[in-house]
Amino acid sequence: TAHIAQIVASYKALDTIVIEVKATDGGGLFKAVGLKDVCMAIDALGVHADETYFTLEKPYKHTGTYELPVHIAEWKSIVQVEIRAK
Repeated sequence: TAHIAQIVASYKALDTIVIEVKATDGGGLFKAVGLKDVCMAIDALGVHADETYFTLEKPYKHTGTYELPVHIAEWKSIVQVEIRAK
């Protein structure tokens, strides 16, 4: 549908999603970052995010850049998620 096409287009235009959280000097996170956090960060960019779009095997527990698989209708891709220390 046009709605799905619009959502897919907005994902194609996304740059790296940056999430800033409290972390130790070694890069360990005080609180793991899960899909809910990723979706809130994407929503904050004005792009509709639904947890069903993503496949996150386990929450992020360290700073770094990760590839998060996205699957919307027939479209599949990867979104870059960067976890940074605050």
